[in-house]
Amino acid sequence: MAGADGERISGLREFGRRLGVAFQCADDVLGIRGRTARSGRPVGADLAARKKSLPVVAALSGEGAAAERLRALYAATHPLDEQEVDLARELVEEAAGPPSRRPASGVGRAARPVVGAAHPDAYRQLRDMTSWSSQRTVLGEVGREGHRAPAPGR
Repeated sequence: MAGADGERISGLREFGRRLGVAFQCADDVLGIRGRTARSGRPVGADLAARKKSLPVVAALSGEGAAAERLRALYAATHPLDEQEVDLARELVEEAAGPPSRRPASGVGRAARPVVGAAHPDAYRQLRDMTSWSSQRTVLGEVGREGHRAPAPGR
């Protein structure tokens, strides 16, 4: 980006920040709903460690029986066994609701004013990266039609 004006650099910084947040949200959801074989990380490990990922925080701050039961599980001092991790997963889903595409929804729009008309190929690549991240967020790295979402740039 040598020679880019301050507005373009600022816009790309904001795009990167939003994409990073969307990617972290995806990672949080995959830690609860993903598949170990696909994500490469043990699903439920964050729940077993009582990490307060975005879906967990949303569930813990909720009202109702599911949120209350999740708060009790997180307050317990004993290590969670497999059944309790499964219960925690169910309680997060019930108390927080299904994962949303919202974290990634504004990311692609943030790129257009920065690179859109002047660099259509760069904008397409940023849009593809955003699309991949949002599909990963909602569908556990599987596209709407049931096949893997392509990695950015493919």
